[in-house]
Amino acid sequence: MTLPKSKLNTYHHAQERSHINFPNGNITSITAIGNIKLIHDLVLNDTLVVPDFKFNLLSVSKLTRDNNCVAVFYPELCLIQDCATKTLKAFGKEASGLYHLLEIPVTKMDTKIIAISNKLLNNVVSNRVDVSNSIILT
Repeated sequence: MTLPKSKLNTYHHAQERSHINFPNGNITSITAIGNIKLIHDLVLNDTLVVPDFKFNLLSVSKLTRDNNCVAVFYPELCLIQDCATKTLKAFGKEASGLYHLLEIPVTKMDTKIIAISNKLLNNVVSNRVDVSNSIILT
């Protein structure tokens, strides 16, 4: 993440030797680690503050685990739904190959968008395949 550590709800300074490797081989420092509230009560725990990153990136796996939700991606949008309540938590729009979470309160979303989103999500969730006991071939 590139956000300033002031955006984190809680944080601690990273250890002196904490770093990440960029795909091009460069190494850069992690300056802080903390928790951040995203939008609509979505939280990411143990978020890394990496000032040299040009984009705020998040792990979809971490987002879904930390918030007990599912994320469904379509070519132009993504939907995030709470697993317990089945309510739409957030949605994002694709731009230049990245999905951007939109900071629109769910209560202000168009009811037609919410209805279509919930129909899509419920269809995906009800047809989900259990892969917990699957064998992965490499």
